[in-house]
Amino acid sequence: MSLKSAFLAALTFLLTTVSTAQNAQIEVVTQEKIQGIITILTYSPDGSLIASGSDKENAIKVWDVNSGKIIGKLEGHTDETSALHFNEDGTELISAGKDNKVILWSLVDWNLMDSVSLSSPVNAFSIDASKSNTFYSGNEEGAVHQWTENNFRNPTQLYKHDHPVTTIDLFDHFIVTGTGSGRIVVFDFQDKKKLAEEKIHTGAIKGINFYNDGKGLITAGTSGKIHLWDIQDLSDSKHFNASTIAISAYDANVAKNKFVTASQNNVIKVWNLEGELLHEFKSRVNKDEDKQPVKAIKISPDGSTMASSGFQKSPSRKSKENKNVIRIWDLNRGSLYTSLEGSVNPIYTFDFHPTKNELVTLGDDNTLTFWDFNTAEKYGEVQMAEPKRELASLRIPSATGGDGKVDRQDINKGKRFKDMIERASKGDFSGVKDETKERSKNVGVGFAKRMFKERSIVKYSEQGSFLITKQKADEIRLYEFHDNKPVYIEPLFSYQLSINALQTSPDEKYLAVLGAGDSAVSIISLETQKFITKLSTPAPKDNFRFIYEANSLAFSPNGELLAVCFNTGKTFVFKTSNWSLVFENILPDNLGYVESPFVNFSKDGKYMVIKSMLGLKKYNTDNFDIFGSEPLKINGYSAPMDKPQDYAITIKDDYIYFENLFTGDVKKSIHVTPNQITHISINPKGMVGVTFSSGQFQLLNPATGEEEILLVGEGDNYIFKTSENFYKVSKEGYDLVTFRIGNQAFPFEQFDAIFNRPDLVLKKMGCTDTELMGLYEKAYLKRIKKLGLQPTTEIVLADIPRAKINNAGEIPAITQENSVNVNVDFEDAKGLKNYNIWVNNVPVYGKNGKSISGTSKSITEDVDLIHGLNKIQIACRNGNGYESLIQTFYVEKQGPAPQRDLYLVTIGTSKYKDSRYDLNYPVKDAKDLIDLMQANPNNMYRNVKSKNLFDGSVTVDNVEMLRTFLNESNTDDVVIVFVAGHGVLDANFDYYFGTHDIDFNNPSERGLAYEKLEHILDGIKANRKILIMDTCHSGEVDKEDVFFTADEEQDENDDDIAFRAVGATVAQDETKATPSRLAGELFNDLRKGTGATVISSAGGVEFAMESDEWKNGLFTYCMLNGLKNRTADLDGDGTIMLLELQEYVVDKVRALSHGRQVPNSRIQNIELDFPIW
Repeated sequence: MSLKSAFLAALTFLLTTVSTAQNAQIEVVTQEKIQGIITILTYSPDGSLIASGSDKENAIKVWDVNSGKIIGKLEGHTDETSALHFNEDGTELISAGKDNKVILWSLVDWNLMDSVSLSSPVNAFSIDASKSNTFYSGNEEGAVHQWTENNFRNPTQLYKHDHPVTTIDLFDHFIVTGTGSGRIVVFDFQDKKKLAEEKIHTGAIKGINFYNDGKGLITAGTSGKIHLWDIQDLSDSKHFNASTIAISAYDANVAKNKFVTASQNNVIKVWNLEGELLHEFKSRVNKDEDKQPVKAIKISPDGSTMASSGFQKSPSRKSKENKNVIRIWDLNRGSLYTSLEGSVNPIYTFDFHPTKNELVTLGDDNTLTFWDFNTAEKYGEVQMAEPKRELASLRIPSATGGDGKVDRQDINKGKRFKDMIERASKGDFSGVKDETKERSKNVGVGFAKRMFKERSIVKYSEQGSFLITKQKADEIRLYEFHDNKPVYIEPLFSYQLSINALQTSPDEKYLAVLGAGDSAVSIISLETQKFITKLSTPAPKDNFRFIYEANSLAFSPNGELLAVCFNTGKTFVFKTSNWSLVFENILPDNLGYVESPFVNFSKDGKYMVIKSMLGLKKYNTDNFDIFGSEPLKINGYSAPMDKPQDYAITIKDDYIYFENLFTGDVKKSIHVTPNQITHISINPKGMVGVTFSSGQFQLLNPATGEEEILLVGEGDNYIFKTSENFYKVSKEGYDLVTFRIGNQAFPFEQFDAIFNRPDLVLKKMGCTDTELMGLYEKAYLKRIKKLGLQPTTEIVLADIPRAKINNAGEIPAITQENSVNVNVDFEDAKGLKNYNIWVNNVPVYGKNGKSISGTSKSITEDVDLIHGLNKIQIACRNGNGYESLIQTFYVEKQGPAPQRDLYLVTIGTSKYKDSRYDLNYPVKDAKDLIDLMQANPNNMYRNVKSKNLFDGSVTVDNVEMLRTFLNESNTDDVVIVFVAGHGVLDANFDYYFGTHDIDFNNPSERGLAYEKLEHILDGIKANRKILIMDTCHSGEVDKEDVFFTADEEQDENDDDIAFRAVGATVAQDETKATPSRLAGELFNDLRKGTGATVISSAGGVEFAMESDEWKNGLFTYCMLNGLKNRTADLDGDGTIMLLELQEYVVDKVRALSHGRQVPNSRIQNIELDFPIW
């Protein structure tokens, strides 16, 4: 079968013009950061999904356990999640929150199916597996309810405790509940009567479960005591102390004879139901990392793993922030298995360049990151110095001038005020005057917290000449641009105790800085970088002098006016020519608190918009007539805007709204959680950027309300995604994306060829470089042609065959067995053709798969595992060549590391039947590699087994017979096939290895085609396979980009160098970007092929060199030296990995050949990187 029909037909059915129906079914999901401490966890019944809630976000995250990625987020609660449970088949999720809501979610279309508001929060759920859509709950008021699909909005109350229900469990037609007072009730919901009621714990009950076929109860108290009860006699029990201090989390899997407890000191213990301690994870929980106790814990349905909340330091040395994670523990071995992080780089603030399509972001690592939206790429980073206060900032000039003298009275008042606020925040209002005490209790502490909680700011000046930063606990810093790079100049001093906002004037003459008090606006000259003055902004009352904060500012488009709005709604407008006051809205002294003070101008300067206690109002700037002001339609939280615009932004009921100032049109935009927004800014085209504490950046169109672009990054990797699910991703950034259909996750390679569309992303981002977008489109077309796919095929998901793993819930995530058993059903109405199983992208049945027929087939297979992580994928194909959605799961094989054998095949041809083409070193290359590998230092391999073909024995038949030798390898063994000699291209640019008897004028005659060379590796047992080719033209050739030309002239310094070349020279235009070259830079090679990594010594149009100086081919010389001298151990850990060796030889060969020979990977198995030396 050709590569076209053999490779990833899974993509064939999807490569279409992408119909609306397909986009509705296939969702590209990007990752995001966990916010806050995980407080609740639950597994789906088959163990494939985990749902989680945390204390700092109201959304519920759903994770695919196999890939460790977030596959969805459910937003509907307005407070922390208090209870979670999947339905019987994992297609629905029921949640309860501290907002008193109970919500039923669909995990098929990811929509809210139904919701109801109760009188108090539900604390626990239990599903009745014997009845569809029936579950039970216990709430904070002590009530226990029965829910069905018919009474969802009016559940039936069964009974009520006097204290909050904390836990609940079912068995048959019995229900048991535990409360915060230590009391339990056993209830028969079939006969509607209580069977038992008893106080069994002195404190709250953390968990309760039926066991022993409903004859016993296990209860866990927060005090640390565990009881095992006979349900017929609750007066006595077997009991023991699981912890000497309070229990913070508990769970049980009765079917698997296990329960777990977590104590306040972060000790996790695993027990059997007889009370025997199985594992203790004390040493595994780092005290320096886990500042909070484990608050959520859950055993997987198969009992092999356990999920728990956790907290760990960021692996980035630059990052100051720690991460909340979900830890997955191996309950069989008693060790940490993996962590679910969903981590991305947080973005605290950002700004758009005022004239270019560019963006700068600032995260938690003091790094400024610069993004080019014309190319959808990160183009630079600048590491800033650690934040620090400068002594000069303590000099506080008066409000009327810039003499720089220290105002000791202001300093002393500021210190006294801060002391007063610290006392007030603890409930001590003795320092506050009587007439303002009550008001202080309501709003003063809130103001003070804002005052002393600094936020980071990064701003371009209005013409882009400067960059201004203000980090937490730092001064304002000024940067100038040289060669498009920011160069630090010096700090700027505003003499404000706190800095809330800053903005430059349109002509870049001034920087206005907002602080607090009755001189809350500082003006700094950008020409001299010196402080000029503070503007008078009288506070309503003395005691509120420092609580009174300026939060929003705007220069008019012509720069003649500066407007400032305070947290009371008080607004001042100053004339910038002399900083005189031209307008203030007269408000009463007893001002209230405005949640989101706001001021801005329209783009023509005709209108000014102010947010006060009366809502958003529009003023005409000709006269600032208060009585002539017009209210806007939208209200809610007003989002700050740092540039004049013709619309206003508010957030109400967790949605963003835009209103056009001139037409009054209102557009509803995306769902948000307001306290998760870190910054909002406007780009030169009027698009709105919003960043979130989850690490996401979203670009919104205020004219439509639609999301245009989403950006997330992690380390050096990033992804730009459009609302249509198309994306551009850095080549190593595929961990940032996963695909979802219903409640199933699919790996990036399943759909990458359809949705990875840089050309469409650039168009959506406002790129004006049509030539670049055209090249990107051609690169995409070049890629899918290489994959053998048709971009215009109109096929929907219903047309493809189906594959279903029937025993998914029984396949262990961790095992010490050598294989796992899978039972799979295949179906297709048009008839099945074959199926395949891949382990780490290596096909068990070779590239062509295993034949099957009929419209349905059930197969049972034992899949061999390698030691370590196994990514197992299964799919079938129908008669039309369409492949099913790939079913993917992961299994970690643990236990003692196996002894591995190395199967080494070396093939070298120096002497040819046509002696005109003899070479000096191919046979020596092969023999030197044999000698080196057989030395086997550190006994990396148990045995080195080799087969060799040299010179006259190198024939097509002899090479093909080597497959029998390689078939003796086992799953964990390593196979290396090495060839050296001539590489020849025929008239069609097809590659042939030069056998001894090749006809150089007609290489298809007795030459070894690349496909035959690769075939000896296809379908063998070894999972780790490498093909190394030290020949000319061994890299892949794009036939449309190359041409034959005259023989290359040899450099005068090449007297000692020979080329392993025959025939006319092949060339390509190196002076311009080509679609093929771009495709290689933009896209990962998704071809699985044989699963082997193929390393080429030279590009498809390049010659491979050999020399008496090296006594080898150049590539082999560098490879041998890298291994023998261990210089290829790039990270210095004592082991040379495959990717390290590849990187090393590329750099060395390029340097020694002066760029004329550059090794590459003809095919790379991106799932496998393994030690070879």
